[in-house]
Amino acid sequence: MDTAESLKEISVTVRTAIGMGNLQGWADVTLDLGDVGKVRIHDCSIVQVPDKPRFLGLPQKKGKSKWFPVVEFEGPLLKLVTSAVFAEWDKNA
Repeated sequence: MDTAESLKEISVTVRTAIGMGNLQGWADVTLDLGDVGKVRIHDCSIVQVPDKPRFLGLPQKKGKSKWFPVVEFEGPLLKLVTSAVFAEWDKNA
């Protein structure tokens, strides 16, 4: 299955974090895979550290001594999702 052919749309909802330091907000991302269905990823973090590029933090789960990813993207999908999230964030800022 080719990502470019199966991914129909990326939709994003953003929420602002107030008084959370470098955390600017959160994003919920829906990946529409057409006839296959949809995948929703809740609570991605939008982070801006001073003098660094902002980044999208994907959901994580705390283990005994460190954090572990709940979801991971491979290939060009991370860039596509990050671009969609930042575009929606900038539109609502």
